[in-house]
Amino acid sequence: MAEEKIARIAREIYENVGGTQNVKKLIHCMTRVRMTIIDDSKVNLAGLKAIDGVMGVVEDETLQVVIGPGTVNKVAQAMVETVGVRLGETFPSAEGQSIDDLMAKTKSEAKEKYNKPSKFKAVLNTISKIFVPLIPAFVGAGLIGGLASVLGNLVTAGTLDAATWTQFITVLKIIQSGIFSYLAIYVGINSAQEFGATPSLGGVIGAVSLLTGMNPEAPLKNIFNGSALSAGQGGIIGVIFAVWLL
Repeated sequence: MAEEKIARIAREIYENVGGTQNVKKLIHCMTRVRMTIIDDSKVNLAGLKAIDGVMGVVEDETLQVVIGPGTVNKVAQAMVETVGVRLGETFPSAEGQSIDDLMAKTKSEAKEKYNKPSKFKAVLNTISKIFVPLIPAFVGAGLIGGLASVLGNLVTAGTLDAATWTQFITVLKIIQSGIFSYLAIYVGINSAQEFGATPSLGGVIGAVSLLTGMNPEAPLKNIFNGSALSAGQGGIIGVIFAVWLL
Protein backbone atom coordinates (compact mmCIF):
# COMPACT_ATOMS: atom_id res chain seq x y z
CA MET A 1 0.00 0.00 0.00
CA ALA A 2 2.82 2.40 0.85
CA GLU A 3 4.46 1.83 -2.53
CA GLU A 4 1.16 2.43 -4.31
CA LYS A 5 0.75 5.70 -2.42
CA ILE A 6 4.25 6.82 -3.39
CA ALA A 7 3.64 5.92 -7.05
CA ARG A 8 0.28 7.71 -7.01
CA ILE A 9 1.71 10.92 -5.58
CA ALA A 10 4.56 10.86 -8.09
CA ARG A 11 2.16 10.29 -10.98
CA GLU A 12 -0.29 12.99 -9.89
CA ILE A 13 2.49 15.53 -9.41
CA TYR A 14 3.62 14.97 -12.99
CA GLU A 15 0.03 15.22 -14.21
CA ASN A 16 -0.31 18.65 -12.60
CA VAL A 17 3.00 20.14 -13.72
CA GLY A 18 2.53 19.49 -17.43
CA GLY A 19 4.12 16.05 -17.57
CA THR A 20 7.71 14.91 -17.41
CA GLN A 21 8.47 16.92 -20.56
CA ASN A 22 7.80 20.14 -18.63
CA VAL A 23 10.36 19.37 -15.91
CA LYS A 24 14.02 20.22 -16.43
CA LYS A 25 15.38 18.59 -13.29
CA LEU A 26 14.27 17.46 -9.85
CA ILE A 27 15.79 17.28 -6.39
CA HIS A 28 14.41 17.10 -2.87
CA CYS A 29 15.19 18.46 0.58
CA MET A 30 13.96 17.31 3.98
CA THR A 31 10.30 17.97 3.22
CA ARG A 32 9.92 19.14 -0.38
CA VAL A 33 10.24 17.91 -3.94
CA ARG A 34 11.90 20.77 -5.83
CA MET A 35 11.35 20.90 -9.59
CA THR A 36 12.80 23.24 -12.20
CA ILE A 37 9.85 23.91 -14.49
CA ILE A 38 10.16 24.83 -18.16
CA ASP A 39 6.76 26.43 -18.80
CA ASP A 40 5.02 27.72 -15.67
CA SER A 41 1.76 28.21 -17.56
CA LYS A 42 1.33 24.43 -17.73
CA VAL A 43 1.41 24.03 -13.94
CA ASN A 44 -1.91 23.41 -12.19
CA LEU A 45 -1.27 24.77 -8.70
CA ALA A 46 -4.77 24.02 -7.47
CA GLY A 47 -4.43 20.45 -8.69
CA LEU A 48 -1.09 20.03 -6.94
CA LYS A 49 -2.48 21.30 -3.64
CA ALA A 50 -5.44 18.94 -3.95
CA ILE A 51 -3.28 15.81 -4.20
CA ASP A 52 -3.78 13.49 -1.24
CA GLY A 53 -0.41 13.47 0.52
CA VAL A 54 0.68 16.96 -0.56
CA MET A 55 0.81 19.47 2.30
CA GLY A 56 1.38 22.58 0.24
CA VAL A 57 3.05 24.20 -2.76
CA VAL A 58 5.69 26.94 -2.77
CA GLU A 59 6.59 28.94 -5.89
CA ASP A 60 10.18 30.15 -5.89
CA GLU A 61 13.08 29.71 -8.30
CA THR A 62 11.92 26.10 -8.26
CA LEU A 63 8.42 24.70 -7.83
CA GLN A 64 8.39 23.12 -4.38
CA VAL A 65 5.82 20.49 -3.45
CA VAL A 66 5.67 19.94 0.31
CA ILE A 67 5.24 16.26 1.14
CA GLY A 68 6.94 15.84 4.49
CA PRO A 69 9.95 14.00 5.92
CA GLY A 70 10.26 10.28 5.36
CA THR A 71 8.03 10.34 2.29
CA VAL A 72 9.55 13.10 0.17
CA ASN A 73 12.71 11.13 -0.64
CA LYS A 74 10.66 8.14 -1.79
CA VAL A 75 8.38 10.26 -3.98
CA ALA A 76 11.33 12.12 -5.51
CA GLN A 77 13.12 8.84 -6.22
CA ALA A 78 10.01 7.39 -7.83
CA MET A 79 9.66 10.48 -10.01
CA VAL A 80 13.21 10.40 -11.37
CA GLU A 81 13.08 6.64 -11.90
CA THR A 82 9.99 7.20 -14.06
CA VAL A 83 12.09 9.08 -16.63
CA GLY A 84 15.30 7.10 -16.12
CA VAL A 85 17.52 9.74 -14.56
CA ARG A 86 19.03 10.36 -11.15
CA LEU A 87 18.23 13.16 -8.76
CA GLY A 88 19.54 16.48 -10.09
CA GLU A 89 20.08 15.19 -13.63
CA THR A 90 18.49 16.86 -16.64
CA PHE A 91 15.32 15.17 -17.87
CA PRO A 92 15.10 13.97 -21.47
CA SER A 93 12.04 15.10 -23.41
CA ALA A 94 9.45 12.75 -24.85
CA GLU A 95 10.89 13.36 -28.34
CA GLY A 96 14.38 12.47 -27.22
CA GLN A 97 15.38 16.11 -27.20
CA SER A 98 17.25 17.47 -24.21
CA ILE A 99 15.08 19.46 -21.84
CA ASP A 100 17.81 22.11 -21.88
CA ASP A 101 17.23 22.53 -25.62
CA LEU A 102 13.46 22.56 -25.16
CA MET A 103 13.68 25.12 -22.37
CA ALA A 104 16.01 27.31 -24.43
CA LYS A 105 13.59 27.11 -27.35
CA THR A 106 10.66 28.06 -25.13
CA LYS A 107 12.53 31.05 -23.72
CA SER A 108 13.66 32.08 -27.19
CA GLU A 109 10.10 31.99 -28.52
CA ALA A 110 8.84 33.97 -25.53
CA LYS A 111 11.61 36.54 -25.98
CA GLU A 112 10.87 36.82 -29.70
CA LYS A 113 7.17 37.34 -28.98
CA TYR A 114 7.97 39.93 -26.31
CA ASN A 115 10.43 41.78 -28.53
CA LYS A 116 8.18 41.72 -31.59
CA PRO A 117 7.75 45.39 -32.42
CA SER A 118 4.30 46.95 -32.48
CA LYS A 119 3.08 48.75 -35.60
CA PHE A 120 3.93 52.07 -33.96
CA LYS A 121 7.47 50.91 -33.17
CA ALA A 122 7.81 49.58 -36.71
CA VAL A 123 6.88 53.00 -38.12
CA LEU A 124 9.38 54.73 -35.82
CA ASN A 125 12.05 52.22 -36.81
CA THR A 126 11.42 52.90 -40.50
CA ILE A 127 11.59 56.66 -40.00
CA SER A 128 14.84 56.34 -38.05
CA LYS A 129 16.40 54.25 -40.83
CA ILE A 130 15.50 56.97 -43.31
CA PHE A 131 16.80 59.92 -41.30
CA VAL A 132 19.68 58.66 -39.14
CA PRO A 133 22.17 58.48 -42.07
CA LEU A 134 21.28 62.10 -42.89
CA ILE A 135 21.91 63.58 -39.44
CA PRO A 136 25.41 64.91 -40.31
CA ALA A 137 23.98 66.70 -43.35
CA PHE A 138 21.15 68.19 -41.30
CA VAL A 139 23.63 69.42 -38.70
CA GLY A 140 25.92 70.84 -41.37
CA ALA A 141 23.08 72.67 -43.11
CA GLY A 142 21.92 74.11 -39.81
CA LEU A 143 25.38 75.35 -38.86
CA ILE A 144 25.99 76.93 -42.26
CA GLY A 145 22.55 78.54 -42.28
CA GLY A 146 23.08 79.86 -38.77
CA LEU A 147 26.47 81.32 -39.67
CA ALA A 148 25.02 82.98 -42.77
CA SER A 149 22.21 84.46 -40.69
CA VAL A 150 24.58 85.83 -38.04
CA LEU A 151 26.85 87.39 -40.65
CA GLY A 152 23.85 88.86 -42.45
CA ASN A 153 22.64 90.49 -39.24
CA LEU A 154 26.10 91.92 -38.60
CA VAL A 155 26.20 93.35 -42.11
CA THR A 156 22.74 94.87 -41.64
CA ALA A 157 23.82 96.38 -38.33
CA GLY A 158 26.88 97.89 -39.99
CA THR A 159 29.31 95.88 -37.88
CA LEU A 160 30.70 94.16 -40.96
CA ASP A 161 31.48 95.74 -44.31
CA ALA A 162 28.76 94.79 -46.81
CA ALA A 163 31.10 94.96 -49.81
CA THR A 164 33.43 92.46 -48.18
CA TRP A 165 30.97 90.02 -46.63
CA THR A 166 27.89 89.95 -48.88
CA GLN A 167 29.44 87.62 -51.42
CA PHE A 168 30.71 85.29 -48.69
CA ILE A 169 27.23 85.15 -47.16
CA THR A 170 25.78 84.36 -50.58
CA VAL A 171 28.19 81.44 -50.96
CA LEU A 172 27.13 80.09 -47.56
CA LYS A 173 23.47 80.27 -48.58
CA ILE A 174 24.24 78.47 -51.84
CA ILE A 175 25.97 75.70 -49.89
CA GLN A 176 23.05 75.47 -47.47
CA SER A 177 20.58 75.30 -50.35
CA GLY A 178 22.67 72.59 -52.02
CA ILE A 179 22.71 70.51 -48.83
CA PHE A 180 18.93 70.75 -48.47
CA SER A 181 18.53 69.73 -52.11
CA TYR A 182 20.75 66.75 -51.41
CA LEU A 183 18.62 65.89 -48.37
CA ALA A 184 15.40 65.83 -50.38
CA ILE A 185 16.96 63.52 -52.96
CA TYR A 186 18.61 61.26 -50.42
CA VAL A 187 15.44 61.01 -48.32
CA GLY A 188 13.74 59.76 -51.47
CA ILE A 189 16.47 57.16 -51.98
CA ASN A 190 16.40 55.97 -48.36
CA SER A 191 12.60 55.86 -48.34
CA ALA A 192 12.56 53.73 -51.48
CA GLN A 193 15.02 51.30 -49.91
CA GLU A 194 12.85 50.98 -46.80
CA PHE A 195 9.57 50.62 -48.71
CA GLY A 196 10.97 48.16 -51.24
CA ALA A 197 10.79 50.55 -54.21
CA THR A 198 13.50 51.43 -56.73
CA PRO A 199 16.04 53.77 -55.04
CA SER A 200 16.68 55.76 -58.21
CA LEU A 201 12.96 56.51 -58.56
CA GLY A 202 12.88 57.61 -54.94
CA GLY A 203 15.74 60.01 -55.65
CA VAL A 204 13.89 61.35 -58.69
CA ILE A 205 10.81 62.04 -56.57
CA GLY A 206 12.97 63.92 -54.10
CA ALA A 207 14.48 65.97 -56.91
CA VAL A 208 11.08 66.70 -58.47
CA SER A 209 9.84 68.07 -55.14
CA LEU A 210 12.40 70.87 -55.50
CA LEU A 211 10.52 72.20 -58.57
CA THR A 212 13.75 73.64 -59.94
CA GLY A 213 12.41 73.83 -63.51
CA MET A 214 9.28 75.78 -62.63
CA ASN A 215 8.95 79.38 -63.79
CA PRO A 216 8.33 81.47 -60.63
CA GLU A 217 6.29 83.91 -62.71
CA ALA A 218 3.98 81.14 -63.94
CA PRO A 219 3.96 78.60 -61.10
CA LEU A 220 1.98 75.39 -60.94
CA LYS A 221 -1.19 75.45 -58.88
CA ASN A 222 -1.82 73.42 -55.74
CA ILE A 223 -4.53 70.91 -56.70
CA PHE A 224 -6.08 71.14 -53.22
CA ASN A 225 -6.39 74.88 -52.65
CA GLY A 226 -5.36 76.44 -55.96
CA SER A 227 -2.48 78.43 -54.47
CA ALA A 228 0.84 78.75 -56.28
CA LEU A 229 3.42 76.08 -55.53
CA SER A 230 6.90 76.96 -54.39
CA ALA A 231 10.11 74.93 -54.52
CA GLY A 232 10.23 72.18 -51.91
CA GLN A 233 6.75 73.03 -50.66
CA GLY A 234 5.92 69.41 -49.94
CA GLY A 235 9.02 69.10 -47.79
CA ILE A 236 10.81 65.94 -46.80
CA ILE A 237 7.63 64.41 -45.34
CA GLY A 238 5.98 64.95 -48.71
CA VAL A 239 8.85 63.07 -50.37
CA ILE A 240 8.44 60.12 -47.98
CA PHE A 241 4.70 59.99 -48.61
CA ALA A 242 5.16 60.17 -52.38
CA VAL A 243 7.72 57.35 -52.34
CA TRP A 244 5.43 55.26 -50.12
CA LEU A 245 2.77 55.52 -52.85
CA LEU A 246 5.12 53.91 -55.40
